[in-house]
Amino acid sequence: MNISDKVKELIKSLPVKEERSLFIKNGHDGGVFRSPQKGSAIEFLQHREYSFGDDFRQLDWKLYGKKEKFYIRERERESKINVYFLFDLSSSMGFNYQSETDKLSFSLIIGFTILYYFLNKNLKIGLIFVKDGKIDFHYPISTKGSFFKYLQMAETLKSSGGDNLNKMNITELSTLNAPGFIFVFSDFFEENIEKFVKNISYLREKQLFPSFFQILDPMERNLKMKEPVHLFSMETREEMEIQPFLLKKEYNKIVKEYNFKLKKILNKYNAGIKFLTTDMDLRNIVLDILRD
Repeated sequence: MNISDKVKELIKSLPVKEERSLFIKNGHDGGVFRSPQKGSAIEFLQHREYSFGDDFRQLDWKLYGKKEKFYIRERERESKINVYFLFDLSSSMGFNYQSETDKLSFSLIIGFTILYYFLNKNLKIGLIFVKDGKIDFHYPISTKGSFFKYLQMAETLKSSGGDNLNKMNITELSTLNAPGFIFVFSDFFEENIEKFVKNISYLREKQLFPSFFQILDPMERNLKMKEPVHLFSMETREEMEIQPFLLKKEYNKIVKEYNFKLKKILNKYNAGIKFLTTDMDLRNIVLDILRD
């Protein structure tokens, strides 16, 4: 699948009118990234809990540190919000079993489509690619010209290496401008996932708040086998036959337990996650994320 073509196709399928309606709730026409009132002279009225449709720029970060909940400062002055997209380029992200696209391409399509709608919203946007534990950072992306430049670059990205997220030097991310949000796209096939989540979550102290998206191939989420598997001993040459339903049952149990553990760890650090597979409808995924 051509990443650029698919992103452009998705963008066209989400008209400006429809996209704009995503950020309107209860008659509030400010939207998530757009404030109808600007300037430093606007009087502060009150705090209230954040809800869909509110402007990210009006979040009270200090109050969040005390309450562990997001609150809006109504009629407060505008502030710049940073949004970062982090993509895991480990070799496992290149896996594809009879799907239209591999996991990395699927992640890039979702991320770049959302990034496009963040343009011209008074946001500072950055891209982070992690490969072999090394961080490749691009910032800021503020125009459609720069967007399409990096979209073309995305076509050349290749997956390689393993345990990428645990290998990266987390202190490099601590230099990111705050306050802001980090969208992390990965299959999270890490040897020590709790270590990674703990490292990323420490950025919360710097007012950088992560959201996680696990991308799996449908075969990885739900193993499908019809024929018996034959295993051979390299030493004795003995053959062992394993029935598919036994292997499938055990594998699916392991995946379920792993994702339960992953979600539990993320909840521990007050971070959310969406579980996605590459056979899901891309348009619905994008709409769902924008609504959140």
